[in-house]
Amino acid sequence: MSPLTFLLGKIAAPLRAHSVPGITLMDVEGRFIGFDLQADPAINGACGEWLYRETGGNLTLAIKVERIESHGAGRFTAAIRNDGADVRRFTAVQFHAAFDWDQADWQVRESAGGADCNDYPPTAYAVHQYAHLQEGANSHSIGGFDYARRGGSEKNMPILMVQRGSEADAPGFWFGLEWSGDWIMRSFARKADNCFGVTAHLMPDGMISNLTLDPEETLDFPVVHLGGFHGGFAGGTNSLRRYIYQHLQPEYLGERPYPRVTYDHWFGLGNEVNDEVMRRQVDRAAEMGVEIFCHDAGWFGDFEQDVGNWNEAIPIKYPDGLEPLADYVRSKGMQFGLWFECERAMEGSQALREHPEFFWPVPAGKGRKGNYHLNLARRDAQDWMIETISFWITSLGLRWSRLDYNIAPLPYWEAADPTGKIQFAYCQGLYRVLDVLRERHPEWMIENCASGGRRIDFGTIARSHTHWFSDHTHNAAICRAMQLRCQLLLPGNCPNTSVAVDKGQTDFANIDHEILSRATGKLAFDGDIASLNPAAAERCRFWVSRYKEYRHLLVQDFQQISPVPQNLDDWDVAAWSSYDRSEGLVAAYRFHGAPTSRWPLSFATAGAHYSVTDLGNGTSRKISGESLREGLGFDLPEKQSATLLHWKRD
Repeated sequence: MSPLTFLLGKIAAPLRAHSVPGITLMDVEGRFIGFDLQADPAINGACGEWLYRETGGNLTLAIKVERIESHGAGRFTAAIRNDGADVRRFTAVQFHAAFDWDQADWQVRESAGGADCNDYPPTAYAVHQYAHLQEGANSHSIGGFDYARRGGSEKNMPILMVQRGSEADAPGFWFGLEWSGDWIMRSFARKADNCFGVTAHLMPDGMISNLTLDPEETLDFPVVHLGGFHGGFAGGTNSLRRYIYQHLQPEYLGERPYPRVTYDHWFGLGNEVNDEVMRRQVDRAAEMGVEIFCHDAGWFGDFEQDVGNWNEAIPIKYPDGLEPLADYVRSKGMQFGLWFECERAMEGSQALREHPEFFWPVPAGKGRKGNYHLNLARRDAQDWMIETISFWITSLGLRWSRLDYNIAPLPYWEAADPTGKIQFAYCQGLYRVLDVLRERHPEWMIENCASGGRRIDFGTIARSHTHWFSDHTHNAAICRAMQLRCQLLLPGNCPNTSVAVDKGQTDFANIDHEILSRATGKLAFDGDIASLNPAAAERCRFWVSRYKEYRHLLVQDFQQISPVPQNLDDWDVAAWSSYDRSEGLVAAYRFHGAPTSRWPLSFATAGAHYSVTDLGNGTSRKISGESLREGLGFDLPEKQSATLLHWKRD
């Protein structure tokens, strides 16, 4: 039994998995390095360990698999050690899984990443699906870094989902990387050896010249998470969502991280904040039922020029510091949060003056002038970041932070270490910072952010409670499309977006559509909410109250009911179900299309009866399971409108 077949468990046979170690290395001459198993694997229940040695060489490869039986999934870890006297160099380091091809229509699903998008349908989080019908080595590839090279999910999410065949009950698997560095994933079919395969290749395309391993040095590879499923891509979606929500994400005070209602001022007010302005927002946020009030960038000075001044709140905005504002937030029944971007420091900032040795300067000819990058490969730099954030958590009683990252790392990494090994140390350092902070402050929640959703991977997912997944906030239809598509991979507490209110704005043309386009994932409000007129504020309060009643369903099972919209005339209909199928939600959105639409709800059970309630107006009706399976009708007379229904099995 190989590590791969052990990890896949019962799904390995229907997938026809090959017995391969799961890690491949290529030397500088372009040859794959062979390994021989040294002894029978040490298997103890759901854990297994394998030890391989290079054929005729001095490398050892240690692999450990931890299987989570309840999810049919688990973790794959590997470490390579150089026991020889010479430096070893590699040009390819990759996770590799192989299966019989047999000319089956192997199908692959991928997702775009979290870069800004102002078009409809948005390219961000767009799901693409393709089939390998003929042979073609490396016939399709995706990668994390785009032209801006700002994060590992800028271009694509580092997750692939694969199914064997097109039947409704087709078996399949998903896998992804606990890795916030540079990567490429590939899928291919080869007729010569009857192989269908997928790989996750670290530091690809010649951006790194070669990876070195010194004598007696050990290098730990990124963790790979992998799980099997039946039921085609629909089954794969909920297999992955359950694994992430029930197992991978951190708990919060002993609970799974259900989505909170938050406020953040940036998208609408930006740097134009001070104690007086923020207190007006606090008053309105409390009226609306917001749970966490987060101060974004601007408390230390102005974004971006003052990033790195973490010692105090800027006196011109907060002459008495942030403590009075934090106390005022708590007096209104909310919790206080604060924004940080400690991995970057601007020239002349306090962090750079006090610890210049912690930061990389802008590489010659690359990067943005004045942007220094924190070297989290250094343990003392990690400790500095931990203590900087920990100070504010303790002094302000923080319960939430948006941890942002607005700098492109690749030029700095390449200048610091052209072999690429710095990426391993950097990612490990980042994860240590997050792990230590969460352990030290279990009452504090992390909102992962990187200029939107540019650093969402299993490494940050395992250490964050939610993700600011896009800096696009103003168009409701774009926000809705991204939030729903994102849920084909992630549970509903992860994709966080906001109802953004511009400075001085009093209302929205269709406020229900505005709110419901953000309220089927993590719900937030942004900007100048104090300017909303009483009727608009009351409608926000109404939907926040409803949201708190149904949000537990958003982290459970998800189904895309309508086809994914391709233009403005297409309806967008999605549903959420409790794990036991006793209750759920159906959301329907119309932009320019026909005013009525009907969609079959396959999750309904024939012979059962359901109560279906329109959460917008409270009207209810009884519908049989057979009728729901034939089709539930929606009537939205106005363009750019939405409805949200709660269903419960009687």
